[in-house]
Amino acid sequence: MLSKEATIETISRKGLFQGDRPHTADILGVRVDLVDYAETVAKIDMAIRYKSRMTIGFTNVYTIMCSQHDEELNRAINGFTLSVADGMPLVWLSRFTDNPLHTRVYGPDLFLKICELSETKHYRHFLYGSKSFVLDKLEKNILNHFPKLEIAGKISPPFRPLTAEEEQAFVDEINNSGADIVWIAIGSPKQEKWMAKIRPRLHVPVLAAVGAAFDFHALTKKQAPPVIRNNGFEWLFRLLYEPGRLWMRYLVYNPLFVLNVIGRIIRRGLQVFKT
Repeated sequence: MLSKEATIETISRKGLFQGDRPHTADILGVRVDLVDYAETVAKIDMAIRYKSRMTIGFTNVYTIMCSQHDEELNRAINGFTLSVADGMPLVWLSRFTDNPLHTRVYGPDLFLKICELSETKHYRHFLYGSKSFVLDKLEKNILNHFPKLEIAGKISPPFRPLTAEEEQAFVDEINNSGADIVWIAIGSPKQEKWMAKIRPRLHVPVLAAVGAAFDFHALTKKQAPPVIRNNGFEWLFRLLYEPGRLWMRYLVYNPLFVLNVIGRIIRRGLQVFKT
């Protein structure tokens, strides 16, 4: 039997993609929707206009590998309305399907595209995650670029697990803000699991887990240049700047991903990525 959360997301996904369901790939048991920026922006716009409940996960090698031994995370990602290819390796693997991607849907870039759209559509944004000073810098920077953007609110949650009272207070604050989209940046895989858990209690149409986007746009962390990001070497750039925090993500999980993919191909052939 589907959980309440899964049922709500399934209904929302069916409604949002009625007659226009995206093609998907199966990457080590994780669904990846083969959509580009334009399609993703259009789906977000539609969800807000029609008040549909939508969750967006930015899926990459790290989240896929974490989901191999975390059933809750696997259910969360596969239950999202959209699970987009945030990492270049997923773009490369999509070329073994009938609907190859030409580019990733990178969370920080999509954030800017939705901010641009929101200036004309008057969509209201809520920022959830990171530290207070990062949120302040982020708000200042994005309003400098998008002066007509409406920030409905922002919350910097504690890094420890929330109490039931704190979580309910945050839910109430978000619901009372009139936001159309909540950007969640509390780190993977925590943000994906929290987003799936909290979705039924939030009335906001769109929830999106964007990881390091807040830090990049607040300019509190250095972002790799586009030429590096678009050619699959962002991991190396980030590792050089944050080796203590990211060494396991990139030096352990990346090779494990390659080995798992090769093993899956050997056992089942290239058709393994098709759904």
